[in-house]
Amino acid sequence: MILLKNNKQNKGCRFFTLVELMVSMFLFLVIMAIVARYFAAANRAWRITARKNEVYANARVALDLMVRDLQGAMYNNDWTVPGRGIYPFFHYNPGTSAATGEQLCMITQTPLTPLGATSNVCEVRYSYYRDNNDYATGTEDTRRENEFWLVRSCTPNKNSTGADNGAYDFAANPIDKISSGTLTWRGAAVVGNIFNSSNAWQKVIPHVMNLEFKCYKSDLTIQNALTASTITGSDFPVRVKVVLTVLDDASFIKYRTLRDAGASSAAQFLSDNQLTFSRTVYMRTKESF
Repeated sequence: MILLKNNKQNKGCRFFTLVELMVSMFLFLVIMAIVARYFAAANRAWRITARKNEVYANARVALDLMVRDLQGAMYNNDWTVPGRGIYPFFHYNPGTSAATGEQLCMITQTPLTPLGATSNVCEVRYSYYRDNNDYATGTEDTRRENEFWLVRSCTPNKNSTGADNGAYDFAANPIDKISSGTLTWRGAAVVGNIFNSSNAWQKVIPHVMNLEFKCYKSDLTIQNALTASTITGSDFPVRVKVVLTVLDDASFIKYRTLRDAGASSAAQFLSDNQLTFSRTVYMRTKESF
């Protein structure tokens, strides 16, 4: 710093040298770079947290809904009492060429019934729409719009106009008991017809990359999903584990861009960014009323 003494007007005034100004500017830039880096990291952390909160919220909604329906599931194998009907339980894998993944179908006392229902006992199904490259039915736009959604079908006793719902037909299909003690549904397509005649799928949450149901039998072994919907129903499990894999909105857009471009990194990106949630429900056998 320079002190000027000769000029009376500048007497006692101090000025910075060029070197001092350059050093000050350098230090200022260093500090600003540190602050900018801090704010960038904070902003990135905020965005990641916001995306995870979105995924957690969606998963909580979906799992809570499925758990409530599973807790209300009813099962009846008493074919001897007229008028009691049947309450089938059905875990089905339609195969890789189908539009939807695994299905879990049940008769349940659901808290969320469609418009017009006068009873909370409904035919309920859960599944998810898969990758649109996994199946060839429908237009490309329709498949892209529907892919990766958790879907639910709820068939009540009455439709929205208050008329009887013809798809509400589980009580009209009796069962036979064979000598081994297992249950077989009478007729070649009885079980399939019960749930194939359900109300249309309704979307629940988006960006569902996978949905699995693990049904445990009384000996705690896992019951395999049925691969044909025309012969037998599933045994009523003692517990069901629901495994749900979800992506946040931003990651889903990027993944689909990579997938559509045929990028080899798409699978790794999906593995790094998807979150998996699970919930186990302990079942209780509920007889019909």
